[in-house]
Amino acid sequence: MGALVGQVSYIPTFYAYMYPLLILSTLAFLREPDPTHIAFCVLMFVNLVVGTRLAQNLHRSYMESVNLRFENLELIEDLKVQKDVIEHALKTTEDANVAKSQFLAAASHDLRQPLHAMSLFVQALEESELPVAERATLGKVRRSVDVMEELFNALLDVSKLDAGVVPVSLSTVPLQPILERVIAQCQPQAQGKSLSLRLRCAPVYVRTDPILLERILRNLVTNAVCHTLQGGALLAWRRRGDAVSLEVWDTGPGIPSYQQQMIFREFTQLANPERDRRKGLGLGLAIVERLSNLLHHPLMLRSRIGRGSMFALAVPRGEAHDYIPPSTVRLDVGAFNFSDKFVLVIDNEIAVQEGMCTLLEKWGCKVISAGSSAEILAHVSEVTRPPDLIISDFRLGNGENGIDVIELLRNEFNIDVPAFLITGDTSPEWLRLAEKNGLPILHKPLSLARLRTLMAGVLLDKSIGDAT
Repeated sequence: MGALVGQVSYIPTFYAYMYPLLILSTLAFLREPDPTHIAFCVLMFVNLVVGTRLAQNLHRSYMESVNLRFENLELIEDLKVQKDVIEHALKTTEDANVAKSQFLAAASHDLRQPLHAMSLFVQALEESELPVAERATLGKVRRSVDVMEELFNALLDVSKLDAGVVPVSLSTVPLQPILERVIAQCQPQAQGKSLSLRLRCAPVYVRTDPILLERILRNLVTNAVCHTLQGGALLAWRRRGDAVSLEVWDTGPGIPSYQQQMIFREFTQLANPERDRRKGLGLGLAIVERLSNLLHHPLMLRSRIGRGSMFALAVPRGEAHDYIPPSTVRLDVGAFNFSDKFVLVIDNEIAVQEGMCTLLEKWGCKVISAGSSAEILAHVSEVTRPPDLIISDFRLGNGENGIDVIELLRNEFNIDVPAFLITGDTSPEWLRLAEKNGLPILHKPLSLARLRTLMAGVLLDKSIGDAT
């Protein structure tokens, strides 16, 4: 019986050893049938039965452990294979995302260039004397350009958020003015669809970036109004511990649970398979999710089919005594007078050069344009005064970029000439590089107001710096 454990790995060895030993011994005892030998025979028989049963159980346990070990080895191999498959899938997905970003950036840049030139020419025409019929046609062209600009700016917002170059400025601010502005901006859209748009708000302070928060709420309210056919939408807040839950309710069709994550993907519009431009671009909620993550304001969605949806944003509460009213700096009318300003324009697109020159000359500027550093240096070698402003494209030909050209020109004139970049690039790498070098940047196509304001701003900063 002491050898039992060593024999259970292969049960026939148990039978071959134990059965002859015990059976022959029992037969030998039976040859002397006195009570003692008979008792030994009975005990040996019981021992054989119990030993056999025990050996079978131990053998079964042993085989199960062996099989389990091999199954574990197989599982480990399967896990390795699955791990390789998952890593390959993740790499493929990552490569696909990178390729998508690169494609969008390249396509955005290539499309922005001619659109930017067209926008400049349209702006120049708008400042010209035109007959009524031609001005009406020009107005239609302007509306088309504005629609394209809206799409490109939405793509730019996504690229900026993915690149991590969107600055966050947290402060304690009153919530009510932000909500009132959002409602005022979205009210015309709701009235155009005969929907009610209500605000339920009491004074409260929150800790957030007011500009980014307003953008989130405006996108949520716009989304609610866009997808609601009857009834309306409500913007309200309620206390949730140390936070304020900002909630946007609507009476729209609702969102199925299995599609609630999909709506935060770019260009996803569940109820717009025909891609009707009037129903939006499908980027609003993608921007909302990125901004809420950036601000660390958790976003929640609840929805019921046929009853509507509710988006809730949790924002930390603030204290009234922490609120510091912002100082307002306004540019006076004289700041927008660019008469006799000497401006250098560097862009490798001839159409953009011509458009910028036409527009700036209408504003009274003296303009020299070029497509490269060598070309602009050849032009400025003949002038007797330093430029008042440098406007450069970000990505030029032959591997040059606007940052290097601006630095080259500043060294040439030995003064810190005011400058800013204009670009059609939206790739995260280019955005981070522009952010790192501290030059203001405008994205193509740019509006007349933005160009005027930035020109006035950088020129004013330079004059203030010279005065001090």
